[in-house]
Amino acid sequence: MLQLRPPAAMMAGGRKAGLRPAYDYVVVPVTDGRISVRTPGGEVSESELRAGESYARPAGAEHEVVNAGDRWLAFVEIELKESRG
Repeated sequence: MLQLRPPAAMMAGGRKAGLRPAYDYVVVPVTDGRISVRTPGGEVSESELRAGESYARPAGAEHEVVNAGDRWLAFVEIELKESRG
């Protein structure tokens, strides 16, 4: 589980920088909150997260995730690794 501090309390741990997932993945928010996602090209998008409402993303897209809300945000990230069968 990953926890991100809100911007006002962001010393270290309020962002998840330089991510480039090697696998497709699913994110399951544990708390409600808002994130800001930034790409190396400078694009920024914000999303509202709701506890228990998952979303999926493909492997390979480099990005940085920042807590854009005013309270702690927690979510579980699940990598979908390839089957060996």
